[in-house]
Amino acid sequence: MDDRIAHWIEGQRGIPVEIAAEHGLTSLNGHPAFRFTDERGELLYHKVRIARDGSKTFRRDRKGVPAVLFNLACLAEPLPSEDTPLIICEGEIDALSWITAGATHVVSVPDGAQREEPGEGDIDPLQDTGFAWLWGHDGKLLPGLRQFRKIIIATDSDKAGDVLKEELAIRLGPHRCWQIRDGYGQGCKDANDALREYGVDQLVEILGRVKPYIPVDIVDMASVVSTVDRQCWEVGWPNLRDKLKLTTPELMIVTGEPGAGKSQWAYNLMLEMARLYRMNGFVIQFEDHPSRLKKDALAYAAQWSRRSQPDRPNCGDHPEEWLATRLYTVEPPAVGDDTPEMTMDWVKDKIEAAVYQKGCKIVILDPWNEIEHCWDRNKTETQYTNDALRELKGWARRLNICLIIVTHPSKAVQSKDITEINLYDISGSNAWNNKADHGVVLKRVEDPEDPTRLTNLVHVKVTKSKDWSTMGVPGMCVLEFDQRRRIYT
Repeated sequence: MDDRIAHWIEGQRGIPVEIAAEHGLTSLNGHPAFRFTDERGELLYHKVRIARDGSKTFRRDRKGVPAVLFNLACLAEPLPSEDTPLIICEGEIDALSWITAGATHVVSVPDGAQREEPGEGDIDPLQDTGFAWLWGHDGKLLPGLRQFRKIIIATDSDKAGDVLKEELAIRLGPHRCWQIRDGYGQGCKDANDALREYGVDQLVEILGRVKPYIPVDIVDMASVVSTVDRQCWEVGWPNLRDKLKLTTPELMIVTGEPGAGKSQWAYNLMLEMARLYRMNGFVIQFEDHPSRLKKDALAYAAQWSRRSQPDRPNCGDHPEEWLATRLYTVEPPAVGDDTPEMTMDWVKDKIEAAVYQKGCKIVILDPWNEIEHCWDRNKTETQYTNDALRELKGWARRLNICLIIVTHPSKAVQSKDITEINLYDISGSNAWNNKADHGVVLKRVEDPEDPTRLTNLVHVKVTKSKDWSTMGVPGMCVLEFDQRRRIYT
């Protein structure tokens, strides 16, 4: 290497002349020339850099010799550890810059970034002429490339560099490829710019914050952020407490054959939680007038007043006052007014208002079948139901509420025993079971002396509990519905 090129590489490029010479920089006819060798270090050709009038061109000093990666021989050198990365960059000067920063295994593509647009179609290694220097004669990646678990693609910060990065990642395997995060530094488009402008420490810092080419959400267990254990509340019925414990957020699905009392039970559950834990509740009831809900709530509050239950959680002295501060519903339309279209958007709007304006923690949507469901012609009912429940569950999580949806099962449940019924019996989609945090099934008990007559006894079966350790272990009990007092006991 002549003195002029030695001063250029060290004075203008910031690369120690010893490192440059050791890794293949020499001079030919007064021009910088890079030695390209095979994996054994045997010379194949020189790539000569010719600079005139502020521009530069490159030429090889041998014809007919296939192009290879610059510094290819490093792939045959032992890896300090199995996690040692390979750095692939866009030019020889950049490769020498990374080596100056301490990287042990660095190569450069032979002719820079050649494309302005990414390629299309499948890649046939034997026909992949533009990237032939990656492939062996057997149509596989070079053995030296296959050994690396981590490959950092450090191309220039421009469109051509991005295209080259994409093409390399596809061929090398995107899941083991990493890329430069946030660029090389202000005013820098490549590694040598960063070295000259900021020094070796800048390149070391860049290597410390590379990011996967394919973003992944896989983390080690120690990195998982611990969450606060969700509070759970026991229900008021003693024989159901170990089977059903409410929490927020959650999605509860309640079903049962017609006349089983599923709406009444869900409403009683809300009344119990309002009394026991002072939770505000919101009911969207499509099949009944709110006046009946009011009547049942007043009857409930009267028997749990401070006068009748002074030493237990109660509803105070005045049922009307308790009702005014705990339970809410949608105001029915005035006589003569049109009933609003009760679409999913309408439902979500009402729920959000109840949560933010009235502080409601429990919401009952009853029944699902009466909502005006409209789905795209390209969707099936199953797809729509799955998407709608996923959206509502996300809605419940964002609002931190217990959302209870009452829905009708298929007609087939009327011939089934309570032990056989579950959320898969709901028409429309398996999502009813898959999306639920709690699943509850109700069925009236027949009179043993007259099977055509139903008693006031009701099987309440918790058929699904997402977390048995905190939300209860699935099981069944029998409650009795008191017609006069409008409560389950």
